[in-house]
Amino acid sequence: MNRVAMTSTTPPPTHSVRDLAEELRRLDVLPGASRDELDRVASAARLVRTPARWALMTEASTADKAYLVLDGEVAVHRHRAHVAQLGAGALVGEIAVQRRTVRSATVVAASRLHSLHFTAEEFRRLTDEVPTLAENVQAAIEARLAQLALG
Repeated sequence: MNRVAMTSTTPPPTHSVRDLAEELRRLDVLPGASRDELDRVASAARLVRTPARWALMTEASTADKAYLVLDGEVAVHRHRAHVAQLGAGALVGEIAVQRRTVRSATVVAASRLHSLHFTAEEFRRLTDEVPTLAENVQAAIEARLAQLALG
């Protein structure tokens, strides 16, 4: 089944779960993940295309989704200050989804973006069912919170 959503008017690419899982393997976003784990992550997501300057999430808003960047860059702003520029392989929105809190930052597509979109429910389910994802998400959250504490 192809799961592609659009936030622009360009025609959607056709990607199978296997194609998306291979892209995750190529980006090495889940080091040590099995093929089955990558397939599970890919099958739970929707591939989305986002135009530059489009806000994926806004600081202090409800945590209803997370994204994994496949191609392009996002700019992260906290209290209106630019705090990070992230590219392929970056996970955004995971802190608020996992902690069930409001967003700590605004994330905007800095270029045309291809990413995997996860609903909060799917993302939490995946972290419960896919140990490699849970470990990587926890490490990413700890690193990001340490970075915010220093900044």
